[in-house]
Amino acid sequence: MKKSRLFILLFLVGLVAVSCSRQPAVITVVVTDAPPTEADQPPAPPPPTQPPPTPPSSQPPPTLPPTSPPYDDCSRAKAGTFTTCRIERADCDYRPDISGEPTFCNDAPFPSHSFTLLVWGEDWSDYDGRCLVVTGEVTRFRGLPQIVATSRSQVETC
Repeated sequence: MKKSRLFILLFLVGLVAVSCSRQPAVITVVVTDAPPTEADQPPAPPPPTQPPPTPPSSQPPPTLPPTSPPYDDCSRAKAGTFTTCRIERADCDYRPDISGEPTFCNDAPFPSHSFTLLVWGEDWSDYDGRCLVVTGEVTRFRGLPQIVATSRSQVETC
């Protein structure tokens, strides 16, 4: 019971005792610190709804690879623009039988393609079936966009 309620109760008991007796009564009240009960305790705070924040890491956050527009954007690129194109699944074919020995990496099998990575004089057919991100100057051949790569540094795998 709270101390204030206990004090009031003892005061009333003492008042009744004094008024009912013929002799003055002396009432001694001794208040001790009793251990608090559950009723005396304030309600516990609700558990947090969010996990505690994690301390900052000593390592920098990972850097994300640069995003590149899908190759469809390259089909609308003007000739002479420098851009980055993505080929989801390259269909690469090295053609040593053609003058200049080109490697064609199309975004779809020929003739259904809409974008080509062209490399002269080297076999880059090891990129066949892989996702590629190609950066370079857009040119057009027979109305279709292409990027002529001169170095493998212009090509990254996805």
